[in-house]
Amino acid sequence: MILAAIQAFFEALKSGFSYAETAKENQCETEVLKEKRHQEKQNDKQEDLLIDMAKLLLKYQGVMTKTDRIRVNVYTKRIKGVN
Repeated sequence: MILAAIQAFFEALKSGFSYAETAKENQCETEVLKEKRHQEKQNDKQEDLLIDMAKLLLKYQGVMTKTDRIRVNVYTKRIKGVN
């Protein structure tokens, strides 16, 4: 009877450590997913900013010098290539 109680105690300890290990692994996965979601939001904001900047450049392209207009064309093509 004492042997069974000792064995049950060690089984409980074993399952407790197993739970702690699994919880720690899940916590790491959760942190990675949170960071990925945060990074995706940041990327979306940056893409929106680039698109707005390209629109603004195109709006004022008519009053720019020839070299600036060429640069605007290059930049907008690069922006469109990224998005």
